[in-house]
Amino acid sequence: MMNAHFTDMARMFAPSEADTRALRDAYGRFATGVTVVTCASPEGPVCITANSFSSLSLEPPLVMWALDRKSRRYPLFDRA
Repeated sequence: MMNAHFTDMARMFAPSEADTRALRDAYGRFATGVTVVTCASPEGPVCITANSFSSLSLEPPLVMWALDRKSRRYPLFDRA
């Protein structure tokens, strides 16, 4: 169960270059490394569950995730 402080922080989070602390805190709350990654395709949104998600940099704000080139969705994400 989430505590009230975390819920309030999640609602208020808006990343910006002026507030790298908020981004750092958001990265710090992402403990498991599992996320859903979405991209647009000609048929509509496409998503995958990725367990390879990781923060790379605060300046510039960068994250990374990896998708197997043999995945059926790889061409869609590659184009996006």
